[in-house]
Amino acid sequence: MINDDFELYHYLDKTIRSVRLHHHDFYEIYFLISGEVDYYIEEEIHHLNSGDLVLIDTTELHQVKISETDNPYERIVMWIKKSYLNELSSKEISLLDCFENKNKSIINLRLDEEMELTNIFQKLLDLTKNDIAGSKLLKRAYITELMVKINNLEFYGNRKKVNDFKKSN
Repeated sequence: MINDDFELYHYLDKTIRSVRLHHHDFYEIYFLISGEVDYYIEEEIHHLNSGDLVLIDTTELHQVKISETDNPYERIVMWIKKSYLNELSSKEISLLDCFENKNKSIINLRLDEEMELTNIFQKLLDLTKNDIAGSKLLKRAYITELMVKINNLEFYGNRKKVNDFKKSN
């Protein structure tokens, strides 16, 4: 990673490129916007649909296989360091839980959830392009909001309160 805390990318490809099996020393959030994709995670194959969210822990080997179609392959990829999520966490919630204590790697979002996350990602992408006064503070706020929402989706399908989480050290 180039940045100390996180990196965020929006990709749109019309040609297929292969991605080799790999892992990182940071967490990865992969949000599929369009395209036909099979995602390999630790010997499991997941066929992704538009609006699917993938959570990758630091130790998980993973790889994307893109199907050859006329559809563009569009996604948002976020890399985020464990130390940064620890810093953003509170006694009320550990933002690491969705990676380290997850029930599943793939979250199939409803349309309203997809729109909500897209909005947060877009605000973060805008801030990475335009450095404005207070942008560091806004990035922290949006990442915190994003991670609280993802943790709620991962564990409760957004149906329980945040304080039902256990704080992990």
